[in-house]
Amino acid sequence: MKLQPLPVPTENEILDICKHGEDQQYEFKAAGAEARKITREIAAMLNTSKGGLIFYGIDDGGTVRGSDLSRQDFDRRLHNSIKNLVSPAAVVSLRAVAVLGNEVLVIIVPPLESLGRVPI
Repeated sequence: MKLQPLPVPTENEILDICKHGEDQQYEFKAAGAEARKITREIAAMLNTSKGGLIFYGIDDGGTVRGSDLSRQDFDRRLHNSIKNLVSPAAVVSLRAVAVLGNEVLVIIVPPLESLGRVPI
């Protein structure tokens, strides 16, 4: 059975995730977080059975602040970092979701097995 990435949550679902806090599947990253740190989170999530979601624009306490970068700029920085730090390079998706009037960028990290790779 091929594993599927987690679906992109709605605004209300994101607010609910913020209330419950981070866990193995959900990670918050405040605007300004380095691409290298986000890439390390991606690498960790790749080795889980469900993958995960990283919310760029939400601080560690679950407060929605919004992204400081356009989706295109963030996507370029993130994929360059992944290409340089993860081998074989992972394919992640990026979606923008409006939350409380702020743009939050959601990084969708698939489980490694869904990419046809076996975790090491």
